[in-house]
Amino acid sequence: MIRCAFFSLLVITALFSELAAQEKEVQLANGSFEQVVNGKPIGWSFNSNPGFELSIVKDNALVGERCACVEASGDAAGSFINLGQSFDLDPWQGKTVRFRASVRVLDEQGNGRAQLWFRVDGARTGEIGNTLAFDNMQDRPITSDDWQYYEITSKIPENAKKLFLGMLVFPACKAFIDDVTLEPIDDDQETETTTDAFQSSNSRRAAIAGQSTGPPLINHWLWLVAITLLLFFVSQFGWLNGHTTSENTDPHDSEVQARANGWLLKFALRFSVVYWLLYCLPSPLQGVFFGWETKVVSWYSDLMKNVDRWTADNLLGITREFPAPRGSGDMTRDFVHLFVCFGIAIAVGMIWASVDGRKTNDRWTNDLLRSYLRYVLAFTMLGYGLAKIGMVMNQFPEPGIDQLHRTWGQSPPQNVIWNFMGTSRPYTIFAGMGEVVGCLLLIWRRTATLGAMVTFGVMLNVVMLNFCYDIPVKQYSFHLMIMAIIILLPEAHRLGN
Repeated sequence: MIRCAFFSLLVITALFSELAAQEKEVQLANGSFEQVVNGKPIGWSFNSNPGFELSIVKDNALVGERCACVEASGDAAGSFINLGQSFDLDPWQGKTVRFRASVRVLDEQGNGRAQLWFRVDGARTGEIGNTLAFDNMQDRPITSDDWQYYEITSKIPENAKKLFLGMLVFPACKAFIDDVTLEPIDDDQETETTTDAFQSSNSRRAAIAGQSTGPPLINHWLWLVAITLLLFFVSQFGWLNGHTTSENTDPHDSEVQARANGWLLKFALRFSVVYWLLYCLPSPLQGVFFGWETKVVSWYSDLMKNVDRWTADNLLGITREFPAPRGSGDMTRDFVHLFVCFGIAIAVGMIWASVDGRKTNDRWTNDLLRSYLRYVLAFTMLGYGLAKIGMVMNQFPEPGIDQLHRTWGQSPPQNVIWNFMGTSRPYTIFAGMGEVVGCLLLIWRRTATLGAMVTFGVMLNVVMLNFCYDIPVKQYSFHLMIMAIIILLPEAHRLGN
C-alpha cells in the first residue's frame, strides 16, 4: 500500500512537473492569425485608440486564409498603435532567438509606415529602466506594398524575464501582417542581428572600461573596395603622366618600360570596368525605360543571387540561409556579392588584358566607365536627396513617443543619428539639397567635375556617420564615395595645377 502511494506520488509529481515545463515553454500564439474570436485574433493584444482599427481579412493573406490588418487613419489620436504579445523568458535565457514576420503596407498619402518591435526586460528591482535589449526598426521603417519578410534577432541575457514583441503602425496607412514566428536558433545559424544597435547602460559602462561591445569600425571585407580604388588609380597612371617619350630618352628603354607597365595598366582599367559594372547593375536601368527592362533586370538579379549562393556554399563555407533584405546594406549576402564581383573582375580583367592588343592609353574605355558611374551616382544622390527633402518619403521622421521616452543610455548610436536628423526638418532638407545639387551637376559633362567634388564632400560626411555610429550601410556608402573619387581622379593633374 505504501509502495503504491509512493509510486502514485511520483507519477503525480512527474505529471505536474511536465505541465509546469509546458507552461514555461515560450510559444508565440496564433502567428498565422487563423484563430479568431469576435473578429479579433486570439493571443494578440491591441489597444483601441480613435483612428486605429484592427481587422482580420481573408482576401489578402500570405499563408493560410487570414491575415491581420491594422488601419491607421490620418486623424488618429495617437502617434502609433501596437499589435503585440508578451512572454516569460525563463526557458530561453542565454539563447539566441529570432522574431520574424511578413508585412506589407498600403500607403496612399506617403507618410505612413509600420515597424516590427522587440523588447527584452529584466527584473532589477530598485533600478530605473530594466530594458536589456530593444529594437523597433526606427531606422528602417517598412513602407513596401509587397509582402516581404522582416526579422529581428537577439541574444537573450541571462537575467531576462519578459519579452514583448509585435508591430507598430503609424498614420496614415494600412499595414498587413502574417506568418509570424518566434524561435530559438543556434549561434552558428544566427543571421544578421538588428538588435546589436541597442546597448544597455551596463554595456556602455563595459565599453568605457575597455571591453568592446560593438562591431569593429572597419569590416575586413571593405578592404576589397579600397583595392578597387587603388587599381583604378594604377589604370590612370600612364596617361596622367603623359605616357610619352621624351626626345632625350632612349627609344629602346622606353619600349621595355612600356611593355613592363602596359599589361598592368590595361588589366587595372579592365578590372575597374568589370567590377563597377557588376556591382552597380541593374542600376540605373530600373525604371528608366518604363518597365520593358523588368524581365532583364529580374533575370540578372536571379543569376547573381544563384552565383552568390554558390560562392557562399562552396568557396566561403557559409551554408546558412540568407535572411530576407530589410534595408541593411551590410548583411552577409551583401559581402558575399562584393566578393563575387571582385573575383569575377579579377578573372575577366586578366583575360581581357591578355587578348586585347590595343594601346594602354584607352581613353574611350576610361571615359565610358566614368560616364556610367556619373549617372549611377547621380540617380542615387537624387533618390537619397528627395527622400530627405520629403518629396519621395521622409527618410528621417520626427522622433515619436517611443523614442522620446528613452534615456540617452538606452539609445543605440544609429538611433542617435536618426533622432538628430528627424528633430530638425530644415537641416534634413539642407542635407538633401546637397545631394540633389550634386546629382544635377553630375548629369552634365561640363559640370561633372564640380558635381563629383560636391558629392564627395557629402558622401565623406555620410560615410563617417555610418562608420562611427554603426549605421549598417557602410559598404554601399563607401562605394558611392569612391565613385566620386573615380570621377575626379583623371582631373587630378588639372585640379592640382
